[in-house]
Amino acid sequence: MRKSWIVVAVAALSGCAYYAPGGKLPLPETPQVRVANGKLIVVDQEPIAVPRGKRDFRITWQLPRGLQYRFPREGGIVVAESRDQIYGCQREDEFSYFCVDRNTAPGRFKYTITVLDAANGDKPLAPLDPWIVNDE
Repeated sequence: MRKSWIVVAVAALSGCAYYAPGGKLPLPETPQVRVANGKLIVVDQEPIAVPRGKRDFRITWQLPRGLQYRFPREGGIVVAESRDQIYGCQREDEFSYFCVDRNTAPGRFKYTITVLDAANGDKPLAPLDPWIVNDE
């Protein structure tokens, strides 16, 4: 386990792409959200890199179905200062939340992911604040 964390740290520091199991790159359309150690929100892409030229790009964050973690009805994904680029964020169902990125201008947009722990009375986990990047 220690060796895998070292590999992830080296890849992150060197700017290398993260490969999911099976050697596939994560898709910016469907970032996968997990909970580690019952308390840490983890997304498989940091940042989410929106491809150049893809207008009205829909991003759907997905939690594993059937587990105890859920997105809240409101506020599951909140984008700070999107400069009219990212809009329409809403829950699709308790395991998926989406936003639309106009992707008409380059920029970096901080967002917050909130996940509820249904096994603990829908207690919110500590939020995560990653980024969406429109190709510059």
